[in-house]
Amino acid sequence: MNGELISCGNNWIIIDKLDDVSDLEEVVNDADPRDYSDYTTASGGASQRYFTPAGWSPEYIPKLPKNWDTVKDTYENVIQKRMIYHAVFPFEWHKLYMTSGWTVTGDKGSYHTPHEHGRDYVSSVIYTEVPEKDPGVIYFVLHSDNYSPLYHPQRRLLHILPEKGMIIIFPSWLIHGTLPQGEGKRTTVNFDLDRKSTRLNSSH
Repeated sequence: MNGELISCGNNWIIIDKLDDVSDLEEVVNDADPRDYSDYTTASGGASQRYFTPAGWSPEYIPKLPKNWDTVKDTYENVIQKRMIYHAVFPFEWHKLYMTSGWTVTGDKGSYHTPHEHGRDYVSSVIYTEVPEKDPGVIYFVLHSDNYSPLYHPQRRLLHILPEKGMIIIFPSWLIHGTLPQGEGKRTTVNFDLDRKSTRLNSSH
């Protein structure tokens, strides 16, 4: 299974379900305890902890979770495999590599304000725990064309109801956020990735 592709012009989203996220639950439990939600879009009491140095704070060096290298390699491949399958990774001789990883944990009333991760190429969110009721919808603002000044692009607001094991992959420039969740814990693992050439002596 490689999930479902939803596309709108230059914008796309891949939604899939992972059978086992126990490896991610382990890195969440072993994540650096410092909470940086005051500096991010996590709101309403949500906490945000980093597995890797945060791009916006290069002086912050977290303690890497156990088995981080294995998890990093696994999910670089998980994400790239689905992008290739759905033809949204048109870069021959390139490979995705993770630039940032973090976890967000929320309870009743927590949410994310609208934002994007434009510094990188592709982003993902994986749900390792969701409340039984009202898990808090994640939404994306899809545009039919990000670049053309010749006409007004069509816009589409896409709502997705999360469930445990769901993975959502999307371009880092795509605006998204979440609605306030109901009672119960919601935990996500989030990755930003960029691409690099696998050719020797390549300048691309």
